[in-house]
Amino acid sequence: MPITYRFWEKYQEKPPLPFIPGFDYSGVVEAIGSQVLLVLGAVGGVGLAAVQTGKVRGAIIIAVARGDEKVQLLKSLGMDHVIDLSKGSIIESVREFLKLRNLEGVDVLYDPVRGMLLKESLKLLKWVANILVIGFASREIPVIPANIALVKELLSWVARGLITIHMFHIYTLSEVNLAFSAIKERKVVGKVMIVIDDNKTVRLKL
Repeated sequence: MPITYRFWEKYQEKPPLPFIPGFDYSGVVEAIGSQVLLVLGAVGGVGLAAVQTGKVRGAIIIAVARGDEKVQLLKSLGMDHVIDLSKGSIIESVREFLKLRNLEGVDVLYDPVRGMLLKESLKLLKWVANILVIGFASREIPVIPANIALVKELLSWVARGLITIHMFHIYTLSEVNLAFSAIKERKVVGKVMIVIDDNKTVRLKL
């Protein structure tokens, strides 16, 4: 709402026009607890600050760097898991570590890099995880597809039987007009499925 009031010139702060809306925040990390903190670019200035702060606050730290010298530095700081990007995939390494520690996923992603490394790391996040973007060392400013974590969580709930998908009707490709008619006429309760199969017997797999 404050940004809307600024456009209406009704907020207590009235920047001179024209202005670009935006905010800067600063603060202190009060607690992380036993959350899993994944730090990309962990040997940079802000990266080292993040891993050490997280360690002091009791987080499980996964630190990412490239090269033996940097990896050894992170290990000497007591990181729970250190990944050398020059020797393997961040996805496989983190998933193996999480499995060994019986952890579900990453709670906090701290990223001063962006680029492809961020995109890959999103696959490791838990539902309602936090993403802290602290710069753009890769010079790339990608869009974060937040739906990835949501879809993963929903699928896990389906597999565990916590939620179910109510299927209104299954149509063949030749019946696609009937499917759209049902949607248009608001007859659909739940979901409709269109299968590229002329067989009348369709097996639904989730």
